[in-house]
Amino acid sequence: MKVNMTQLASILGVTRKTVRSRMTRGLPIESKGSEGKNYTFDTTKVIEWHVEQELEGSHTSGPNTDPSLRDLRTKKLEAEVAITELNLASKLREVVLVDEAVDTIKDRIKVLSEHFQQLIPRVLPRVVGLVDEQAIRSILEDEINQLLNELIPKENA
Repeated sequence: MKVNMTQLASILGVTRKTVRSRMTRGLPIESKGSEGKNYTFDTTKVIEWHVEQELEGSHTSGPNTDPSLRDLRTKKLEAEVAITELNLASKLREVVLVDEAVDTIKDRIKVLSEHFQQLIPRVLPRVVGLVDEQAIRSILEDEINQLLNELIPKENA
């Protein structure tokens, strides 16, 4: 809808002086007034501009600022900062994606399972005929420690 400055001020609930101030900050003007003609504004473009200004934080205080819009703007900014920090931490490998962690754990468990399944065939020939409990315990402990050490990647050891 096309309106003049007085009508726009009324629609926005502000004074003509406020409309003029917003014009200097980029409020869209449909046609400039001159030689006794009024300025005209497209209300759709004006409302879109106001929403954009609120989201961008161009005017963050004053009697006509809606506190809920300030809260939304603050939450949006906090979310953007959090996303940026997560992206940076991910690039620096300070954080790991859950899917990557789960896949790594699954791989380690699979390796451990395979090694434990091979434990008896590997240890049995070494302990057959032994009667010394301490010798058997030592062989088993060495094998189990070797299996557990294989779970820890060399770069993290």
